Amino acid sequence: MGKIKTAVVMLLLGVAPILCGAGMVLVAIISDWEAETPPPLYWVCFSLAYVFGFAVGIWALIDFIIAVTGNFRDSQGKPIKKW
Repeated sequence: MGKIKTAVVMLLLGVAPILCGAGMVLVAIISDWEAETPPPLYWVCFSLAYVFGFAVGIWALIDFIIAVTGNFRDSQGKPIKKW
């Protein structure tokens, strides 16, 4: 559709929760905390994963609704009818 910048941003937003989740696992393994609460870096990774995941999910849902209703357009503003 020619929307390369949008695709790159959505890809980065989609990969970010995975990376943050991996960061949570690494913090859990490396820190080996003794207390009942995880370290602050764990919560930072958790929060970022949640925010990025929520953002890309809402964006995908909006794109889906626009596509299903037949209002999706390419980078030149032409409607996409056949897909």
